[in-house]
Amino acid sequence: MLVSPGIKEYSSLQELVAGIGFEVTDIGGIPFEVEDTSYFSIGVETAQIRYSGANNSLTFRISPGTNDNSGNYEEYGDANIIQIGNEQVTIKGNQGKYELAIWNSQGFSYSLSLKKGVSVEELLSMIKSVR
Repeated sequence: MLVSPGIKEYSSLQELVAGIGFEVTDIGGIPFEVEDTSYFSIGVETAQIRYSGANNSLTFRISPGTNDNSGNYEEYGDANIIQIGNEQVTIKGNQGKYELAIWNSQGFSYSLSLKKGVSVEELLSMIKSVR
């Protein structure tokens, strides 16, 4: 289903993968109860999965290349780079609660963006679930 110009919604992860043309996996370790999951393609190269709950929401994006695909341009008080295996992950948030993670791996860009910040441990758990 076309949501708006350039954005298409899919009914399942399998349909999203077939439509976008590369492998996408669901996020694990989400630190809130997920009530709804939505699957989208943005343009022809970005896959997006949105997890919504009563108290928080999470947007996961993956696209070919190395550009920041988060769409999040907010200024944060905390910005750190952490090493996970051979990859560097930029995490951003405020007062020890992180709302954004951006990284590149094997020719793809990844981002996790949360409505409400979570601990670095919770963020790392989600990042490791897609590596």
